[in-house]
Amino acid sequence: MILLLVICLFIGIFGSLSNNNNINTENSPLSAEVLAYEGIITQYVIQYSIEEYVPIIEAIMMQESGGKGNDPMQAAECEFNTKYPHVPNGIQDPVYSIEVGIQNFAECLTVAKVLNINDTNNLYLALQGYNYGKAYISWASEIFRCYSKANAKVYSDNKKSELKIKVFGDPEYVEHVLRYYHFGNSNIIEIAKKNWK
Repeated sequence: MILLLVICLFIGIFGSLSNNNNINTENSPLSAEVLAYEGIITQYVIQYSIEEYVPIIEAIMMQESGGKGNDPMQAAECEFNTKYPHVPNGIQDPVYSIEVGIQNFAECLTVAKVLNINDTNNLYLALQGYNYGKAYISWASEIFRCYSKANAKVYSDNKKSELKIKVFGDPEYVEHVLRYYHFGNSNIIEIAKKNWK
């Protein structure tokens, strides 16, 4: 009887950690600073073959910095930053920050096996991986087979304990990014493709 109760409890906890939960997204506008970088973003999404993700990358930038500062993608601590210190706001060139951030996000999409922009289960993994690092994607995929707010919080708590720090990333990063997610940039991408060929 006790064993059955323990098994049921485990299944319940595992289910909640695997459950994608409802992502609550409000529709918040992008800042003028983020929109000003649209041409540069488009240039690098074409370079890294992730053209359809312009609106997501704009939303990431909005969440990270609002488009302000020299490291608008907050990409200094990323492995692809080879020019500047790997510390918060270490990058001192906004264009380089965008290139590094997009390269990192493209890698997160690959690791999360995102099929396209509508593959939300894997896209959420990639987004949380942008915030936590790609190790989260592998961890969540292997144990839970998906992203959830609950497992994102568990991962953050584990890292705080392991690293003996008070804060590790943003467990609600996916929801925070998606409030800025806007569609309708396909014309910009088509124009950019013609100009960059």
